[in-house]
Amino acid sequence: MTLQDLEQLKENILSEHAMTRDRQKVRITIGMGTCGIKAGAQNVLSALKTQFVDSRGVMINHTGCLGMCSHEPVMQVAVPGRPAVTYFYMTPDRARRIAAGYLAG
Repeated sequence: MTLQDLEQLKENILSEHAMTRDRQKVRITIGMGTCGIKAGAQNVLSALKTQFVDSRGVMINHTGCLGMCSHEPVMQVAVPGRPAVTYFYMTPDRARRIAAGYLAG
């Protein structure tokens, strides 16, 4: 095995470890297709990132269109071991309240 092979193996193991660790967090995903952005998804995403900037129990990310354009902005919350829940017509305040509720248990 070369040094380069060992470095690649190390990166693979660290990446797998990070994915396993992140699966233990509440994951919030905001739909950021053009339809979501037009409906205000950027404001929802910014509000969540601002509120939970130091929280280690939540992972906030975005994706493309979630396929429910007439209900934008759309937010999906996934709690480890439970089915994901999708919320429609999100506002920054509503998103913060919902996310805080999940983190409180």
